[in-house]
Amino acid sequence: GAAAIVSRPVAGRASDRIGRVPVVVPGLIATCAAMWLLAVAGAPAMMLLAGAAAGLGMGASHTGLLSYAVDRVPVDEKGRATAVLQMAWDFGGLSGAIVLGMVATLVSVSAVYWVAGVIVLAATAGLLAGAQHNGTLARNPAQVN
Repeated sequence: GAAAIVSRPVAGRASDRIGRVPVVVPGLIATCAAMWLLAVAGAPAMMLLAGAAAGLGMGASHTGLLSYAVDRVPVDEKGRATAVLQMAWDFGGLSGAIVLGMVATLVSVSAVYWVAGVIVLAATAGLLAGAQHNGTLARNPAQVN
């Protein structure tokens, strides 16, 4: 909600200056931390803190990932890159709700947040490995293409 609204423009400007991956990774880590905080939340204040961390993290990571995808394609493919990333984001949200709903039924609601945090952590590792492999780990967006 509100935290995502605040983080998106800030993350966008930061990723334009220092690169996409250095902004996305902290966003993903904040999202992971939010999931794990929800797994152990025992008070409303912890849930509010987790919500704020999730909003900041998702806002920063989505903005940076979208820019990262668009930076890497020719001008005439930018619309397609945006659509593919958005479809993948939406598919992840849809399929995640189904799969994690099964986790909640079979294990516990708390397990949902532990598993979600692990998934975000795995995505972070994948992004770092891919960026290291293709040389975009610390590259300024102006240098892409």
